This record gives sequence, C-alpha cells and structure tokens, in this order.
Amino acid sequence: MNQSQPIISFDMDNTLYDFSKNRIEVIQNSPDNYIPLSIKQQITHPEDFKEYNIASIIDYTGTNLHAKELMHRLKQLYQSNKHFFLTLSPYHGVIDTINQLKQLFDVYILSKPSTADTSNCATDKIMSIKRDFGIEREENINLSSKKTLFYSDIHIDDDPNILNTPLQPHRKRIIMDQPYNRHLLGPRIYKDKQEQRLSTIESVLSSSQSE
Repeated sequence: MNQSQPIISFDMDNTLYDFSKNRIEVIQNSPDNYIPLSIKQQITHPEDFKEYNIASIIDYTGTNLHAKELMHRLKQLYQSNKHFFLTLSPYHGVIDTINQLKQLFDVYILSKPSTADTSNCATDKIMSIKRDFGIEREENINLSSKKTLFYSDIHIDDDPNILNTPLQPHRKRIIMDQPYNRHLLGPRIYKDKQEQRLSTIESVLSSSQSE
C-alpha cells in the first residue's frame, strides 16, 4: 500500500464489468428443459433478477416453478459456467479511467467470490483484473464477502446493500449507476460517461480532503 496516496476501491461486477449482460446471455443460451423458454423471453434486464420480479414473471408465464427454485437455477447457470468471469468485458472507457486514477490513488478492487464448488470465480476474477487493468500486486485485489471491512478513502459500488451500510471514518462512497440503485442519494457515476466519472471522483476526493 502506498501511504502517500489516498486509497480508492472499486467493486467489480456491474461497476467495472458488465456482469448483467453476460449473465443474461448465459441464461438465454441455456437448455429449455432447465429454464423454460417462456421465462427466458422475459429475462432481458438486470431488474428481472430481483425475487419480486421473478415471482411476477412466473405468474405472467404460468410456469410451474417457485420463485426461490427459479432464482437458484438462474444462479447455478452462470456459477457452473467454468470460466464465466473470464468472459466479462469492462464497461467502455473504464480501463482508461483506472489508468488515470492510478496517478492519483492507490487503486484496489474488491469483489465477493462465488461459493459454488464448480466455479473458478476467485482465480478468474484475479486473472481478469490483471489482464484488463494491469494491477499485478495481489494485495490490491481483495476477494471477500465482507467488503465493508476494507478501508478506503473512496469506495465505488453498485450494490444498494453495500451503499446503505454505515460509513467507516473518513470514507466516501460513489454510486455506480444501475436501474436498481436509483432510489439512493449521493454522488453517482455512469458506465458510458468517462469524463464524468473522473470529474465526480476528483470532486469527491477534493471535498473529503477539505473536511
């Protein structure tokens, strides 16, 4: 850790990488006898993975599946895909953003690994980060289910459950815009606006240093 630089941490899935796009593709290509075609035709959006939306989709299609069983099947599809996390693509411009932020911050990537026995999630996530962002020090890649225990001056995430937890001392959070977190208030960045990402992060850093 470079003590002379502030620390910025990023969540990985749906913050740096388009996790939802790949997950939907895996589901759309799954066997019809595992996920009924009528269900697959309705799952086209990240919000569709919320349990209350899954229940609505089941009601709409008349499928004889319980919501929790369908959620389990959907999760198993991508977790059992051996190298699913190696196929994820970073959002447009995010590699350049990270490279520029390395001049200002000590950059860390935080992510929750899959616990599925068939998944190479942890290894593949580390390989993807090294491949795409040139972060070679594994101490800068933190795979843990307890992301809120890691201190950083600024943390960027899409998950409302993380964004709603109490702040650690001197820690700021920035919301990575997704449809499911638009009820949250606070500084926000967007996946298709590189210049806005940088200016928002620099503004939050400046305000935190003046406090």
